[in-house]
Amino acid sequence: MMSAMSVTPPQPGAGPYAPTAVLPTVRPRPDRSRRVMWAAVTGAIVMTGFATVTVLRASSGSAPTVASSSPSPSSSPSPSPSLSPSPSPSVSPTPSRTPSPENRDPGELIDGMRTTIREAVAAGQLPPEAGRELNRRLDDAASRLANGKAGKGRQKLRDFTRKLLDLRKRDRISDAVFQSLAAQLSDLARTLTA
Repeated sequence: MMSAMSVTPPQPGAGPYAPTAVLPTVRPRPDRSRRVMWAAVTGAIVMTGFATVTVLRASSGSAPTVASSSPSPSSSPSPSPSLSPSPSPSVSPTPSRTPSPENRDPGELIDGMRTTIREAVAAGQLPPEAGRELNRRLDDAASRLANGKAGKGRQKLRDFTRKLLDLRKRDRISDAVFQSLAAQLSDLARTLTA
């Protein structure tokens, strides 16, 4: 059986229905770390685009003709001996310590990239498993290039580039190491197109 109870409505200003104070509007301050992050991401995208375009150009071009520095035997007569010394026909510049990327062996450049990766792992700027993965991709590319399979070697370098970009995107590699490897990768791509 139900009994009838009278319920009185709450009076304004009493109990849980009392009005609350109006809180001031607080505008969030701009977060500087977010701007820095976006600047780093933009820089990484630009470097990635540059490296990708360079590698793609290297893989899409046909073998360029290389100018020979020695004349062909039929194009010039043999010089006659002279008794007086003559100045050299051309003055060659003193070779620099580091040859231009076009003149370097791709194996040397890949070894330099391996050294960068090893040093980055030792310095804690790259996780060891990521270093092993990058080195594995470099080894694949180097073996293809050494066996004369330039197209497959370039494909493996594209795989290396994708992995490098993925590591940067996930912030698993320092910016300095990323920039260094991207520059070395660009040098390697120029070597492969020369």
